[in-house]
Amino acid sequence: MAVYRDLSGSVVLLVDADNRIAMQLREDIPNLPAANQWGLFGGLIDAGETPKQTALREIYEELTVHLNPDRLHFYRKHYISAQNLTTWIFEYHLTNELNNTVLNEGQTWDYISQTDPRVANIGLHHHEIVLGYWAKQDS
Repeated sequence: MAVYRDLSGSVVLLVDADNRIAMQLREDIPNLPAANQWGLFGGLIDAGETPKQTALREIYEELTVHLNPDRLHFYRKHYISAQNLTTWIFEYHLTNELNNTVLNEGQTWDYISQTDPRVANIGLHHHEIVLGYWAKQDS
């Protein structure tokens, strides 16, 4: 399985009023890490970008949505030492921002809840991130 190594990226927990997280079904492309699995919206940091700028850019590129930067909050950093991979995780509580999205990346998108069977098909380290987020909300 392909993995990301020696990189940094940002992902956004797009959370609705029911504590569901908007996720994309990744493309089914050979050698794409987590192909045909669910994942958070986000991507790799470009040179000169801050992690927050990356998060805002990626949401626009993937969903054609401009998030309010004042409502995008740093949640935590996730580091995988075996891959030297750093992921900056942001949280954004949605109102109606995703009502008229145009998906530009992935096969589809949907809201996924803790009890949704698709949780078992969340790929990469995104599975650990969303389970940890929901566990913290429940405590």
